[in-house]
Amino acid sequence: FARRGMLEQHKLPLAIRLALRVAQQQDHVPDEQVDFLLRGPRVPRDLLPTPWAASYLSGRQWGIVTALCEMQSAPFGDELLDRLEMASEGWRAWMDSARPEDPEELPEPWGDSLTAFHRLLLLRALRPDRLAVGLTDFVRTYLGPEYVTQPSQSIHETFGESSASTPLFFVLCPGVDPDSDIFELGRQLGFTASDGSLVVVAMGAGREALAERAIEDTAREGGWVFLQNLHLLPAWLPRLEELLAKASTSSHDDFRCFLSSAPPPTPLARTVPEGILQRSIKVALQPTAHLRSNLLACMSRFSQASVDASAQPEVFAPLLFSLCFFHVLALGRQKFGTRGYAGPCEILQSDLTAGAAILDWQLQLNDELSWPDMRRVLADVVYGSRATDRWDLRVLTTYLAQTFHSGVLDLNAAGTLAPSFDCLVEGSFERYEFHVDMLPAETAELYGMPPGLQAPLLRRQAEFLCHELLVLGGGGGADPASGLAGGDAMQASRSNLTEKAQSREVRKKEAQVAGAVQDIYQRLPDFFSIPEIKKAAGALTPYTVAIMQELERANRLLAEMTVSLSQLHLGLTGGLNSSEAMDQLLADVHTGSVPTSWLKVCLQYGAAGSHNRKPLPAWVDDVLLRLKQLQGIVDLNMKLPPSLWIGGLWNPMGFVSAVLQVTGRQKGYSLDSIVLLAEMTVTWPEDLWSQPVDGAQVHGLYLDGARWDAGSSSLTDADGSELNPEMPVLLLRGVPPHEVNTIDVYDCPVYATTARGPTFLFSAPLRTERGAEVWALASVAMLMQPDE
Repeated sequence: FARRGMLEQHKLPLAIRLALRVAQQQDHVPDEQVDFLLRGPRVPRDLLPTPWAASYLSGRQWGIVTALCEMQSAPFGDELLDRLEMASEGWRAWMDSARPEDPEELPEPWGDSLTAFHRLLLLRALRPDRLAVGLTDFVRTYLGPEYVTQPSQSIHETFGESSASTPLFFVLCPGVDPDSDIFELGRQLGFTASDGSLVVVAMGAGREALAERAIEDTAREGGWVFLQNLHLLPAWLPRLEELLAKASTSSHDDFRCFLSSAPPPTPLARTVPEGILQRSIKVALQPTAHLRSNLLACMSRFSQASVDASAQPEVFAPLLFSLCFFHVLALGRQKFGTRGYAGPCEILQSDLTAGAAILDWQLQLNDELSWPDMRRVLADVVYGSRATDRWDLRVLTTYLAQTFHSGVLDLNAAGTLAPSFDCLVEGSFERYEFHVDMLPAETAELYGMPPGLQAPLLRRQAEFLCHELLVLGGGGGADPASGLAGGDAMQASRSNLTEKAQSREVRKKEAQVAGAVQDIYQRLPDFFSIPEIKKAAGALTPYTVAIMQELERANRLLAEMTVSLSQLHLGLTGGLNSSEAMDQLLADVHTGSVPTSWLKVCLQYGAAGSHNRKPLPAWVDDVLLRLKQLQGIVDLNMKLPPSLWIGGLWNPMGFVSAVLQVTGRQKGYSLDSIVLLAEMTVTWPEDLWSQPVDGAQVHGLYLDGARWDAGSSSLTDADGSELNPEMPVLLLRGVPPHEVNTIDVYDCPVYATTARGPTFLFSAPLRTERGAEVWALASVAMLMQPDE
């Protein structure tokens, strides 16, 4: 019941938390080991591995495994460090193994001596990319396979549990909707829109009265009402709650209410009243993640009759198959997160239907096809409206160029739709369905993604799982489900525990938080004296103004951190009453999350939530490095260093604007007549002695999805040795638009973090010896702040 209403990304964390509880009770797993699994240790930066271990372990990995061996309750000790040094061949093979979570893959004697939980600790330390898989196997071992593999949902079965007083609430995700299933079920049971027994209301501005009348009429006379997209009218939903409460007490036995809504944009947002959710049977709808299954589902929406009805059936069939394949590529790309699409890109089944209708209409009007026109219509009219980000639109147009070309209809062209997947130029509709079986194994390369993408995706999935488990385990703060906020929530949760358990849990959590608070507070530097700095700087230049704004923001951040940490310290020591903000800060520090109030000050929080992807310890380290650079500039009397760490600025575009202003003043250009040109150089920051006369030199950019070949000064495929290789110095200049080279270059977007979308800053033309479309599909970008 609970699983049916949960999104896929939330099912596994809940099952893992249950399995961990079972393991703690059955195997007496100490709390410190569970804490290590979920948080990991704070790794010293200068901890270097021994010579033999350094050949296959990084300093970060050596630091983590050292912390694991220092844990007294864990069965590793110095023996593991010695084995990593002396038995390096066996451990190197395990590090390269495709399935290191399997016991037989571990070097002797560890495979037989370690429990399933202790193997998870090894994965956490050395192979975090396989931790999610290991946790899944852990759930299967302790709880059973039914907690990992769930049967498919049937609307017939779910409908049988509904009643006149119990609506069905569908949680929508891009690519799926319950409309067709509800309409088909209604047809089978005698409720259709044609006879008025099924009323469908697409919610939006001005549709409130229509929805209210539909609920009242169907509740009184017996019928079905389907209210779509409730998230579009959040202010009206309390009224809906009243109507449903009234209908539950006096309504016709045949009355059924179907509701659909997208999930809230952030975890803490509440777009639907709790009363509606508690009254309803919740069903989360998500598309299948498999390309083959999605392609078959798309093909099933059409038939041989659909093809025969076209003006040119022999042309429409291959075009329809190409459209279906393009649709599943665009849909399946969503599983790569922000690497797939930088911003929201909701691909719906209705887009496929509309695209097929446009193809049929084109064939009726034209005897010969214009491929550019067809691609333009599909991109701009149908699918382009789904892409809210221009770089995502570039991805869709590149996919269209890959799937809609002359080879689709040419028997002699041997055209392809994707790597190792050929076009089928002619045949019956049934033959096209059989052609789906010719799809190669689904890999990142099939979507145009780089082959080394799997490991970083799995690492990020593991970090997400660990964070979700920490939140599920309780991190303090307000309990959204309790209706209590701040200190009341903490007091309510404490009162539900026995005195002994309360004392142990509270002391443990508060001791951990107090230590972290003290560590952060002691490392914060003094505030910058802005008046003295301005006086010493003399005349203000655009660069000085940009740096001065960074100094002011630094002071605001230091003030926010100092005040909030001081208040939390007083609260933990009994010197200050608890508050909602204090409880939330306690929860954030306990789970290793960066407090929202801190992120807002430094422009790392937006409408869609946090742009930051670093855990709290790494974020604090990053802040201290930024403050160190600012102090260095102050020591230089506000003169720029030979190369500026642009990623160390909270508002990089403020500095970019300063570059354009300086160029405009030097060359007499107006700001609206020049654009930014970001040129990649061959030098590194340590090789420079001063800033150039024209433009500014910056560094601190990391390539994501490819590698920079210094020999040819061009993009090349990532080799897997580095997740985000650092780029050479970038020269920023303001130039007239006609001076920007667009030949043999890839227009590479630059983002602040891996959140991409809302953190876009500017683009840089990077030289390429291959087509730019290769890097567009790979979503190659430069980042100012990688996750690691």
